[in-house]
Amino acid sequence: MAQKGKAKKQATNRKKMKSKDKGENKLSPLKSFLGKSDVLLMLYPKDINGFFSKSIQPEDEITVYELLKEKNTEKKNLLIFLDTSGGNVYSAVKIMDTLRTRYREITIAVPQEAKSSGTMMCCGADRIIMSPISELGPLLISQWLTPMMKQRIYQH
Repeated sequence: MAQKGKAKKQATNRKKMKSKDKGENKLSPLKSFLGKSDVLLMLYPKDINGFFSKSIQPEDEITVYELLKEKNTEKKNLLIFLDTSGGNVYSAVKIMDTLRTRYREITIAVPQEAKSSGTMMCCGADRIIMSPISELGPLLISQWLTPMMKQRIYQH
């Protein structure tokens, strides 16, 4: 009799654990989302005063390409955590183009800032996740213009 009671109690405990697991998935959509998505961190470093010390550069294009070449994944979704003051706009576009060769859906989460070329990357995403303190910013394309291009713009 004690054996039957013990077996029944174990079966009840298993049912409770299964229902807890189902409840966790309802409470944590992020856990479910991350299970279906690869994650790319593009969190550029800041100095002690909070100013970015690095930004998106052509080297990042190569890094992303190398990562994709090495990665064997079945996942079709990508979540990018992006925090940047900007950088090379052309590199940002190339990075998104490269990622599009592998991923069907790209979501960008901006914890704080995605300025200039970071904003351009967000334009290429399917979804953007932002908090109340997140910021997008204008494209500062003038820094990439050649002197000849600037002369033509300012003449008109």
